[in-house]
Amino acid sequence: MSKNPSHFISDRRGAREASWGGEADWATGTAENVAVVDGVLVGQAPTQSRQISGDVELYNEGANEDNWRYGGTEGDPNTPLGGTLTKETDHLFADADPNPDGFNAVSWVYDDIIDFGGYREIVVESASQENEGFVAVVLSTKKYVDIEEFYRTGGSDDHSGPYPRKTETLDVSGVSNEYYVHLMARDNVISSDGYDDSRRSEGEFYYVGLNI
Repeated sequence: MSKNPSHFISDRRGAREASWGGEADWATGTAENVAVVDGVLVGQAPTQSRQISGDVELYNEGANEDNWRYGGTEGDPNTPLGGTLTKETDHLFADADPNPDGFNAVSWVYDDIIDFGGYREIVVESASQENEGFVAVVLSTKKYVDIEEFYRTGGSDDHSGPYPRKTETLDVSGVSNEYYVHLMARDNVISSDGYDDSRRSEGEFYYVGLNI
């Protein structure tokens, strides 16, 4: 879906060379959310599409960062505990505030819901300097964190800890629903010994892509 306003850019010929002869001149311009009907510009609504076609980069070391938004806190979008979410030069950073009563997660969420029926895998490049909970890619039908499909990065389901920058391929071939993509860091400050403020997680996301 195009997020640009309606506009038309001509071929920008200089004043001495310019003349407006009709349809051929309209054809040399570039239209965005606008059509030319009988020599008149007519506004059009942006094309609505939930299926991003072909292999696509959702994020790549700063590229497409405007498509990522604050994704709320796990389970409760109204009273989030919060955390630190910053867009660094080459990565998206997420750090959940510790929750003495249980878990807390914060995420970046991709702005458009995506139909996963046409995709085979998610490729994610991430790292963590502090990971006693977990860092994950989460698919949710909501724009706040509500885990429906879960893909942990940097470790297995029974292991956590810091990990160096690495690229992982996550199989989503069995997913056929429409989901928002979340990049999540979730704390784990409640352990068998009780509350421990040092058991927290942060994630650094450098690349996210979808492959058909």
